[in-house]
Amino acid sequence: MAKVPLLLRPVMGGVCVGIVALSFPQTLGIGYETIEAMLRDVQFSVPLLLSLLVVKLAMVAISLGSGLVGGLFAPAMFLGASLGAAYGKSLSLLPLIAATDIAAPPAYAMVGMAAVLAASVRAPLTAILLLFELTRDYRIILPLMAAVGLSVWLIERLKPITRQNPTIQTTELKGEPNRDAELLHQLSVIAAMHQNFLSLSGSLAVIDGGLALTGHQSHSALVFDDQDQLIGIVTLQDINRAIAQWEQNSSAIPSDQTNGQTLADICTRELLYAYEDESVAEAQTRMAARGLHQLPVVERADPHHILGLLDKEQIALACQIAVTQRALQSYLPTTPIVEIADVEIVEPVPLPVMKQSA
Repeated sequence: MAKVPLLLRPVMGGVCVGIVALSFPQTLGIGYETIEAMLRDVQFSVPLLLSLLVVKLAMVAISLGSGLVGGLFAPAMFLGASLGAAYGKSLSLLPLIAATDIAAPPAYAMVGMAAVLAASVRAPLTAILLLFELTRDYRIILPLMAAVGLSVWLIERLKPITRQNPTIQTTELKGEPNRDAELLHQLSVIAAMHQNFLSLSGSLAVIDGGLALTGHQSHSALVFDDQDQLIGIVTLQDINRAIAQWEQNSSAIPSDQTNGQTLADICTRELLYAYEDESVAEAQTRMAARGLHQLPVVERADPHHILGLLDKEQIALACQIAVTQRALQSYLPTTPIVEIADVEIVEPVPLPVMKQSA
């Protein structure tokens, strides 16, 4: 069907089903009338039952392949009833088995319905309960469970379900337990913070502050006054909230309103701080209590001295780096490859604090 044009597929499917239905009208529609006739032990010959089994299976495949509605539940019931009834009638034709007391063909039809349905939808318990509700006969439970179990086992052997890999990739290394809590307590704030934060003047206009944040591709910026004292922190949400308030107040935004509002007017002034010598776990607990995304890092002796900025992304990166460093320690050579005397040690240069004035 993949080589047939899309518009011709329903036409071909309808023609095939219509031609076959001239000889086997029982295959048309849902087929519940034919199933009910089989369960009532209407005289169906074994060749007719086998023919209905093969033809119905072929018509379902053609219907689904051509884009027509074929369904799954009703065809599975039809195929199972046909197969079970044919099996039951075939047993009665054998001389040795016919002399013994065996169940009637409708019992085999019901067991066949449950077996085919369980294998088709891979739901054995549903098939067992459904067929037991139809019969309410405890004598059919054992053969019903045996047939359903065998059908599900066969379908798993012939066509096993492909187990997909999980879409969520964990950051843990193989063989290492989850040590996130331990890492957060061992990791210091000064190791997880970053110094290239953006600092803006409080007298800067809101529009200019928004342009500075977007140009620097930063989520937030520290706001200082004219005496270089930290007065608050401004985020992209603060900028968007101010713009939304302008648009809500009036459709035409007055120029004095936009130019007169500064970052000092919209920034968050009630700040929480993180200290350089405390653990990341303590700082993260303080962030979670207020729902904050970042904390300014200051010295305990001088709270006005800003050392850096601690945010959630940097914490996650620092934890991943610590996990990788621990994993690499076992693979590092015990003796240095290069002599220390041949290595020039360069002192790290502190990153400058970016500051933008009005």
